[in-house]
Amino acid sequence: MDTSASNVQHSLEDVSYLCRLPRMFREGTQSAHDLVHQGRIDPRLMSFEAVKSVLGQDPELTEEWQRWSEERRTSSGWFFRYENGLHILGYYPRDKRVAFPDATSACAAFIIRELRSIW
Repeated sequence: MDTSASNVQHSLEDVSYLCRLPRMFREGTQSAHDLVHQGRIDPRLMSFEAVKSVLGQDPELTEEWQRWSEERRTSSGWFFRYENGLHILGYYPRDKRVAFPDATSACAAFIIRELRSIW
């Protein structure tokens, strides 16, 4: 049996779990911190490519993460939004911003940073 293929699949399943955080949070009673820590992967080990792959399989996740970003009530942290024709990843209060050519890439970068900050 090829264990490398099963490890990749296992890893994508773990990444998929964490990518569903806004959905699980909205539907449940647990904190974001608890949900992240119940995952089988440390968010610091997630790759940009794996997150993009998960988002490609479930495009609604990008919209859910954008809502997550918009609905947060905080004076500091990462944000992800669409403005002036660009998909923006930024950080308050430093007003640091990076533009991405597509929503999936911006969202993947946001997810990784957001999960790491929750971790």
